[in-house]
Amino acid sequence: MIDLTPLFPAVRQAVDLTRRVRQLALNASAKGINDPVTIADYGAQAIMLRALERLHPDAAVIAEEHSEQFIELVAPEGRATIAQLLGEVVGEDVRERDIVRWLDFGRDRDDSRLWVLDPIDGTRGYVSGRRYSIALGVLEGRKPAAGFLACPGYPAPNAQGVLFYTSDGMTLAESLAGGAARRVQVRRTTDTRQFQPVESHDNIAFDHPWLLHLYAQLGIPEGTVEQLDGQDKYATVAAGDADFYVRPARPQDRLHFIWDHAAGGALVAAAGGVVTDLTGEPLDFSQGERLPRMGVIVSSAAAHEAVLAGVQALLVAQ
Repeated sequence: MIDLTPLFPAVRQAVDLTRRVRQLALNASAKGINDPVTIADYGAQAIMLRALERLHPDAAVIAEEHSEQFIELVAPEGRATIAQLLGEVVGEDVRERDIVRWLDFGRDRDDSRLWVLDPIDGTRGYVSGRRYSIALGVLEGRKPAAGFLACPGYPAPNAQGVLFYTSDGMTLAESLAGGAARRVQVRRTTDTRQFQPVESHDNIAFDHPWLLHLYAQLGIPEGTVEQLDGQDKYATVAAGDADFYVRPARPQDRLHFIWDHAAGGALVAAAGGVVTDLTGEPLDFSQGERLPRMGVIVSSAAAHEAVLAGVQALLVAQ
């Protein structure tokens, strides 16, 4: 069993940091086309890998951000700002060299257990004031075995967000403010007309008409689809607040990064759901940083057959 609870203080610190940075309204940098990064991404990764290094000093890690980008893309005053904020959050003096070391902890190591981190999943949502998550997945033999998603914007009675995590083959949820955990499971609805989909907030022209055809084919009424950023979509399916999410295979897409799917995939599976590519095959995490095939179906077990059939019908018709 993989016990993730020793990392919970760090993930709460990382959430604290992201909230502080958001209040500063700092500009994002661009790593590539439509690929923003903020000092919060680097700060959250530094906090998480600082904690992982202390708990598992020999860990092998694949994480989204790298120290080279941090030095190249963040101006000296930005690096000084994040060092100061990190020091306030973790309660110790933090220097730029510490951030550089933490960002690259575990990189380029090979092990049967691989820790996969996305420090802010849904950075475009984060920058725009929408929802985002801090995602840590664990691969065993390159298959999702455990993970957590800290979702600061997830609807909760105390408005503090929700921490979802795997434990003993289950998916649990507790407030990011602390408190008792509860088990969550996927929905069991088989009536396609009652399916509740979620989709990416950043749908582009290719995505949305395609998805609308899928929803119509399943008999899902228009206007019932929630748009979310990052792996909050996985959390929503795992918690039974939605039935499925489909990421189409866009012709111009690069292959998907594993840090966008590892944590969420573990959560959905432990909650009784299914995650596959568009052919119905399990996602392949064995090829390094990227999945070898584009397109993802995340669903409850009850919905998967119907959603997969709808997707396949649309692909044949293209």
